[in-house]
Amino acid sequence: MPIQSAENWVVGCFEFPQARSSLPRSDSLPTSWRYAYVLEWDYRLDSGCPARNGIIGLIQAAQQEVKNPLIGNPCPLPVYQWWQSYPPVGTFIGILGGLGVIVPWLFRPPEKMGRTEKAIWTFVMFSLVWLELRSLYLDRDAHDAEQAHARCEQLQNFNQIAQGISNAIRQSQEQFDATMIGLKTTIQLTDHSISRVNEAIRTSTGGDSFCYVSFGNLTDAGALRVATPGGSFRYPLHNVTVHFVDQDDPTAGPLSGEQYQIGDISDPHVAESLPPISLMKRKRWNFLIEFTALNGMWYEQAKLRKVDAMWEVAVKVTKWVPVGDKKPMQVRTIFESVSKNYPRTNGEVD
Repeated sequence: MPIQSAENWVVGCFEFPQARSSLPRSDSLPTSWRYAYVLEWDYRLDSGCPARNGIIGLIQAAQQEVKNPLIGNPCPLPVYQWWQSYPPVGTFIGILGGLGVIVPWLFRPPEKMGRTEKAIWTFVMFSLVWLELRSLYLDRDAHDAEQAHARCEQLQNFNQIAQGISNAIRQSQEQFDATMIGLKTTIQLTDHSISRVNEAIRTSTGGDSFCYVSFGNLTDAGALRVATPGGSFRYPLHNVTVHFVDQDDPTAGPLSGEQYQIGDISDPHVAESLPPISLMKRKRWNFLIEFTALNGMWYEQAKLRKVDAMWEVAVKVTKWVPVGDKKPMQVRTIFESVSKNYPRTNGEVD
């Protein structure tokens, strides 16, 4: 509570005009301090001001602000009155011992004293013992009060430190959260940009698209087409080349060593036709067909079997793909088609 003087503060709050004569004037005190009487507090709910039950002491307060030791200060120092003062412990015992030695020499021996004189010295002895016991209790109370005050201040300091740590942790968490939000936004933007770049690269190279040679509706004069797998064809193929090998007659077969430049394939619904071949010489054919394009290489194994004057076809397309870091590439089947009446051995394609 900021005030100009202790006198105005007490008189203004409690409206006791007689306090003006009992309080020291502020202009008579040192310039670095102001004094105020400490009052016992008994709050009145109707006025919000404490009622004065009696003056219990005089304390120092800050120059511009009087802090209520019972309310504003969580660790008030004990306030002692003049009648609570006491000398160092052991003073009265020392006086008692001194009197026990000096009295017989300065006055008279106890056997020459009268009853009244003995009563007086006995009263003095018990008084000194009582005063010494009082000093012991007061010293103990003062020590306990100082220890309690020290513990209270330590707890307050610990609370302030803990509060400071909590505030620092909260601020750090807030900064961390803000940083993480910024990083997440940056990562999302980066991922979006990378996705767009990857999509552009797949469009330019062909991505995971592929094609194969179709042997549909075959007669003895077989018609060949380079077809695509329809719905799984997402990116256009560029610079497609087809190379045939007749596995039953690699050197003299009708398609062995033949290579065809197909070029670009952008429409999955349009098949590129190849020169026809004659199938009359055999009832079974095995072709290994190699494809190359900007997006890599893949292989087709085509098997033709003549069953009841009809040609049945089994086609399997494979490709070498990576499976992980520091591991060799493995062959993966990316397309397979077997006609209904194709001959099988133990359920497997012949």
